[in-house]
Amino acid sequence: LDKNSLKMNNKTTNSVPGIVIPDSKSEFIRALIMGGLIAKLTKREFTITYHTELCSDVQAAIRAVQSLGTSVIVDPMHRVVHIDACKDNASNEIYCGESATILRMFRGLDCTGCLPGNPSSVHFIKTGTLQNRQLSVPHQPTLGSLKSFYELVDNEFGCAYHSLNSSTSSQDISGIMIGMFYRIARFFLHEQAVLSKPLKSTKITFSIENPVSMPYLDLTLDMCQEFFGITFTKSIEANLTRTRLEIVINLHEPSLINHYEVHGCYSSVAPLLVTSIITGRRFIGYNLPRNDAPDQEILRLPELSHIDVSEPTISGVQFIPRQSKPVNKFVEFDLNVCPDLFPYLCLYGAYVNPIFISNTNRLTNKETNRLLEMQKVFSTFDHNIKELEDGMVFIKPTKLLKINNRIIQLPNDHRIAQVIQIILNLHRLNGIISLYSTLTIEEVCAKSNPTFVKDLNKLFYE
Repeated sequence: LDKNSLKMNNKTTNSVPGIVIPDSKSEFIRALIMGGLIAKLTKREFTITYHTELCSDVQAAIRAVQSLGTSVIVDPMHRVVHIDACKDNASNEIYCGESATILRMFRGLDCTGCLPGNPSSVHFIKTGTLQNRQLSVPHQPTLGSLKSFYELVDNEFGCAYHSLNSSTSSQDISGIMIGMFYRIARFFLHEQAVLSKPLKSTKITFSIENPVSMPYLDLTLDMCQEFFGITFTKSIEANLTRTRLEIVINLHEPSLINHYEVHGCYSSVAPLLVTSIITGRRFIGYNLPRNDAPDQEILRLPELSHIDVSEPTISGVQFIPRQSKPVNKFVEFDLNVCPDLFPYLCLYGAYVNPIFISNTNRLTNKETNRLLEMQKVFSTFDHNIKELEDGMVFIKPTKLLKINNRIIQLPNDHRIAQVIQIILNLHRLNGIISLYSTLTIEEVCAKSNPTFVKDLNKLFYE
């Protein structure tokens, strides 16, 4: 790769590509679910402002939210989603599309009794397979007891304590959290107004043993507080053998919002940031992510640590990678913060600086086994992901040997597909490497970012 041919002329601002950072699908999906529940509760419209094309996971979430008994109308001209209550639209079938995230979050909602229909009639439909309510909640004991949760709600939030097990996914727990806040809001606005009974307790306390994907649980809690206006406190107790997260929700009258704006996502801009480090090209980003976004840890990479995204301007923020020699020592990164960044960190290690990545054991629970699939992809391009002890891997820069009619299996994983396209662009290999797949890279990337290939080409060629 000839970096000189891609370097920017700093005096020519017109040549800096402007890229709208895609909306965070994690944030968007939670906003749709909570907005749908609030619309049902208040019988008033809830609106969501977005900034980019709707990815396939968000489209799946829209259809699932419609099953709650809501009307969801997308206005692409003004980039607004309108959600209204619709009495005749409730369904016993929750359509989750091909999204495991939607399936898990809705089965979490199911545990809290927030879905329409009776417990024996609701079904989840994912990729054409009918999964009944009982089978779709394989870890029922992790709630302590579903019966005890229903008793908690039916007894006006009496003193109760719930312990969630680490075998429950973060999406399940996110659904449970959303359901709990919604049930509290519904109680104050409906049940208590009718019953006029005093609460047996002023708080609900539950804990999570050895939680995973803590940043996403924090995102869910923060959004629940913003949407429902119900406060909480949390504490973390950690020792050598376990971690315990305790959450105490304060029982008080809710303060519901009726509009939300979705922010950008660092795990969507991360492949562009790593590409800018490799090529030396800067770009302007619009629709910046939240400052507390789970995946903003990508900015810990040495070449990005100088970027200040806390004070965005109306013209966006320029992402300018450092024009310096590679660091002489390796970089370390803990995947516990955000496993979604793994493919991009591998790309950084193969083309910029040696990197140690720890806690890769969680990669088996993504769309694919990301560690295994990334090893397959990198072997095609003569890069190596070396596995060490205790879930750690090591990647260092290597030269790409001469390509000669190689075939690569394109996994159905949007983040790995992004890395493949970056490598193809870096070495001008489009049309030389054969992709063994019924899907295109653009179709796979559409799960989170339908405009990725177009944005990447801006960074390379504009």
